Amino acid sequence: MRGHLRDLTRKQHYATLCNTMQQGNGRNNAYANAAVYRKICVFCGKEFTCLKSSTLYCSHRCSSLAYKQRKKDERHRVADVLFQENRNSVLMDRLEKMELLSPSMAALYLGMNRTTIYRYMSAGALPSIRIGNSTRIRKRHLWNTSR
Repeated sequence: MRGHLRDLTRKQHYATLCNTMQQGNGRNNAYANAAVYRKICVFCGKEFTCLKSSTLYCSHRCSSLAYKQRKKDERHRVADVLFQENRNSVLMDRLEKMELLSPSMAALYLGMNRTTIYRYMSAGALPSIRIGNSTRIRKRHLWNTSR
C-alpha cells in the first residue's frame, strides 16, 4: 500500500484515506483509528483535511510561501529598527549643535513626550521664547528643568 500511496497526489491520498475510514470494512490498516481534522489554511484560507491537529497549511506551497513572508517581514522589522536608530542619531547630532529648540525637538532631546514639554511651559517651569508664530526653548533651560 505504501508504494501505491507514493504515486498518489496529496488530495487523492486524503480522499483514499477518508474513504477507507468511512467504509470501516474491518481490514487492519494503519489509518483505521486515525482522526481526520478539517482545518482552514492559515496562509490561503482554503479548507483542507489533515491527520495532525498541529497542521497549519494545506500544502507545501502554502507552507513555503508563509515561510518566505515571515522572513520578509522579519527583514523589514530589522531594517525599520536600524533606520529609526540611524535617524535618531542623525537628529541628535543636529540637536547638539542647536541652541534654540522647538517643543517637539526639546521633547526628542530629553526623551519626553511633547505634551509634557508644553505642560512645563504653561506651568512656568520651562521658560520659552516666542519668535513670530513659533515657540523656542533655550537648551540651557532644558538642563535646569530636567535635573
